[in-house]
Amino acid sequence: MTDYELASLFVEHRNAWLFSIELLYTILGLFLAASAFAATRLSRGLMTIVLVTYVILYQSAAFTTSGDAENFFGVVHAIKEKAKAPGSPLEWHTALDLPDTLLAMAPTLGIAVNMILFICSLYFFYLCRRGHFKWVS
Repeated sequence: MTDYELASLFVEHRNAWLFSIELLYTILGLFLAASAFAATRLSRGLMTIVLVTYVILYQSAAFTTSGDAENFFGVVHAIKEKAKAPGSPLEWHTALDLPDTLLAMAPTLGIAVNMILFICSLYFFYLCRRGHFKWVS
């Protein structure tokens, strides 16, 4: 793979990862808004449909985000390996600024953050359903 292709692949995988993060947080935001404004008004059957739909959408978006992150960090590793060669034209690339400890921790940290957000959003729905927030009319 040429240096140009590797640099281009870096941009493509970064954009795909950022898009999947945006998708994940859009799903999360919509669920939180629906929880705040409609949780007390939903029947038990409709609540089940909303929760099952949210779980499926959130988990599929979380798995997509995790896969895109893995691909992105794989490209970063490839760039770092290729830039180690003397006289490499990739010495300027921003991927070299990412510390190796961050690259090792990032997948686990991403999964942990996604799971914490998921559990907290379900708890927020539960609190809204029980009427703990009176600021919503």
